Amino acid sequence: MRTTYLTATLLAVACLLAACGGGETAEPIFTPSTSNTSTSPSPSTTDQEDPEDFIRRWQALGDEMQNTGDTGLYRNTYLPSCDACEGFADAVDEIYADGGRVEFPRTMIKSLTSRGGGVFDLNVTVPETKVFAGATAEPQVLPGSSLIWEVQLRQRGGTWFVARYSKRANP
Repeated sequence: MRTTYLTATLLAVACLLAACGGGETAEPIFTPSTSNTSTSPSPSTTDQEDPEDFIRRWQALGDEMQNTGDTGLYRNTYLPSCDACEGFADAVDEIYADGGRVEFPRTMIKSLTSRGGGVFDLNVTVPETKVFAGATAEPQVLPGSSLIWEVQLRQRGGTWFVARYSKRANP
């Protein structure tokens, strides 16, 4: 039964958790993630960082997290309101804790468009991904695809954070 659960988790990782909660009506309150394994973002990284640069960095940290199993820096980029972010990082932690790994080349950002109000459309191509559920597991090969993510940002203390993200229907 654990294999079935892990396979479902791996599919969620490969799709980068296609949904994340409903619409947000209240302003989220930031509290650091309790499972954080790294320090907070350094001021030199986030000083004067515009929202678009932050989203590119967030995406790159998500890619790096999949390849290394180190979720700490990624966990510093989102608010507690982002269930998809937390679930994604938790799934990567589980894969690596079980001796597994993810082979993920890198996401290609095709476009990044502001829709106003801190909401952005992030149009990406996700490459084929190989997920190994354990140290001796055969890879599960997940096909690449094009996706558009809706990413909602909030700023706290001069630093951007992801409040939520979800998959949008491709036009």
